Amino acid sequence: MLPWVPLLMLQLPAQAGRLVVESHVPVEIHVDQIPLVRLYTAGQASVVVPQGEHTLSVYRGASPEVLVAGFPAQGDVTLLVGPSSLSLIDPIVAPPHQATEAPVVELRAPSGPGATIIVGSKRLVLVAGQPVTLAGLEPGTLPLEVRSVDGSVIWARGELELAAGDHIVLVVPEGRPLEVFGRPEAWVPGS
Repeated sequence: MLPWVPLLMLQLPAQAGRLVVESHVPVEIHVDQIPLVRLYTAGQASVVVPQGEHTLSVYRGASPEVLVAGFPAQGDVTLLVGPSSLSLIDPIVAPPHQATEAPVVELRAPSGPGATIIVGSKRLVLVAGQPVTLAGLEPGTLPLEVRSVDGSVIWARGELELAAGDHIVLVVPEGRPLEVFGRPEAWVPGS
């Protein structure tokens, strides 16, 4: 007869969220110095990441840009990678979809002095690091213009073609074309 051996409690895996990467350029992402995502062309990828704070190293060239992100027990942290911008969308601060599934547009300035945005008949100032969310929009076509902060130089002009349930993120790099995430074909540049 074998001696009695207490059973070890099985430890369940830690709670985990997902890192969702949406990139317009080839990119490699390391999480806590472990390479987890590599995109050779523009595209999307996702990977499970344990709950807690993690360091993300984003390689678009030889040297990385480093971000720190907190991952929830459940939910997605989205990393938007453009040619000149990086943006994290935390699931806690991302606006919830309304019951009517009205489109939501989020505007972000990655750096620089910001921009003046004219949406329909509304004018707002976008400041780097302070995203602006336009909620309660109706599906349809919405004119949008991006100007320098003082309003003297037009950086981009066009229309957003919004559909029910859209969550569009527009990254506005200083003096450069808009980087569109969520549904890129929603942005139709104009003259």
